[in-house]
Amino acid sequence: MSDMTNYIIQKLLAYDPTLDTSVGSPLRSLVIEPISETLIGDALDTDARSLMLRKLKEAYPDLTLGSGDAVVDIIVNAGSL
Repeated sequence: MSDMTNYIIQKLLAYDPTLDTSVGSPLRSLVIEPISETLIGDALDTDARSLMLRKLKEAYPDLTLGSGDAVVDIIVNAGSL
């Protein structure tokens, strides 16, 4: 179990100690693990530009993201400096 997973579990249990955070529970598999994987999964293994482009494409699949687009120039290129 990662430090991030432990941290999320601790905060959830501080909020509501009756929550079932055991391995295999719906809360663990549907909420805790996806959040933990998102926060630690690619951020350390991927360069900032690629990570930002992928997250933007996931959040806004209909948005065109190419070289010269305003979103790419303003957010991605500036954010990856």
